[in-house]
Amino acid sequence: MAGCCAVPEKPQSSDWRCPECGRKGKPIPRITLEKLLTPEAQRHLTPAAFLFCETPNCPVVYFAPDDGSIFHKPDLTVRVGIKETEPPIPLCYCFGFTREMLWSELAQTGKTTIPDRIKAEVQAGNCRCEETNPRGSCCLGDIQRAIQAFRSQPVPAAELVGVVADDCCEPANDCCAAPSEKTQPMVSQQVGAERLGILASVGAMLVGLLASACCWLPAMLAAVGVGNAGLGAKFAPYRPFFTIGALALIGANPKRLAA
Repeated sequence: MAGCCAVPEKPQSSDWRCPECGRKGKPIPRITLEKLLTPEAQRHLTPAAFLFCETPNCPVVYFAPDDGSIFHKPDLTVRVGIKETEPPIPLCYCFGFTREMLWSELAQTGKTTIPDRIKAEVQAGNCRCEETNPRGSCCLGDIQRAIQAFRSQPVPAAELVGVVADDCCEPANDCCAAPSEKTQPMVSQQVGAERLGILASVGAMLVGLLASACCWLPAMLAAVGVGNAGLGAKFAPYRPFFTIGALALIGANPKRLAA
């Protein structure tokens, strides 16, 4: 494996500026082009030394001052992180870390473990930056720049992974939001207890009326012409049972009945 910090070959020409944006380029290892250019672009790869254009909005990725060769973004098999505007934006090509992953960790914890994790992998000999990173060098510089960018300006929630945006649609603030799974059983139990309480009250009233039937029923029957002096006596033996039932219902706990 070639060293990710190996010094790439430099062009013989003194003009190291990108032919489209005019920014001075940085030498790129030959193996980077051989690994990352598409098969079609490989056919146009010349022996000249190439430079990497770091201008974000410039479509040129590699250019060779000695013979004028140019390769643009579509000529690569990977996305060029520094030149991308839509997520996911790659930062670490060896271990798959994106800008969204980095910013999400910063948003949730205020810090990030990604740089230390990358350093540990590099020390373990698992780094292949010259073969995977379009820059042809270590990604830690891009990681630090992404951290500075996060701390210097607000980051849209759309560019975060697993972080909920603070807006009017939060469950706590949205009066139209559907209840959560934890809330629904509690609401159902409360409604059930209220219904049982109403039924218990109605039942107590009915039982109370039946318990006193030995007093009012004979009078009512007598008023309609079917009176019987012994009717009240017939209800008397059952009066204690009606009374006990009424007291039990009146003292019933609706929440206990709901359970």
